Amino acid sequence: MAPDQYDITVDRKDEIEAVLYQNQQLWIVPSHQLEQNQCYIETPFGRVNASLDTQFAEIKQQLEHLLEEGTADESHSTAS
Repeated sequence: MAPDQYDITVDRKDEIEAVLYQNQQLWIVPSHQLEQNQCYIETPFGRVNASLDTQFAEIKQQLEHLLEEGTADESHSTAS
C-alpha cells in the first residue's frame, strides 16, 4: 500500500484478519513504489487490487447495474 494509507489500514487490521483462517497471518507493509491511494493485497491465491480508484469503479459499476434493473422494472410496470 502507499505509505499515506498505512495508518488507516493498520487501524482496521482486525476487520481484515477476521476473513482469514485462524492459522494465517497478515502483514501490512507500506511501499514507496506505489502512488497515493494505491493498495494491493497479496495472498497465496493471488493479488487483489484494493486501490481507491478500483473501489470507486466497482461501486460505480454496481450502481449502474442497479439503475438499469430499476429502469427495466419501471418499464415493465408502466407497460402493464
